[in-house]
Amino acid sequence: MALTTVKIRPNACIASALRKSESESGVLAVHFLAKGDTIMNKRTEYVEKLSAQMVEWDVQIERLHRFHSFA
Repeated sequence: MALTTVKIRPNACIASALRKSESESGVLAVHFLAKGDTIMNKRTEYVEKLSAQMVEWDVQIERLHRFHSFA
């Protein structure tokens, strides 16, 4: 399973947004928000609180097969 790492600067309002069709590329749709906000994976509805102490975040985006199960 390949991973993509994205470095995010802490003081950006919206540091980055990645939206791709999983049927196209297998990349999950992930929004990167400001420090202290949440990062939400729209496919799995996984929410994680970003650390206010981090200077940069390494966010890993999993490239999955279309038939992958999140059960």
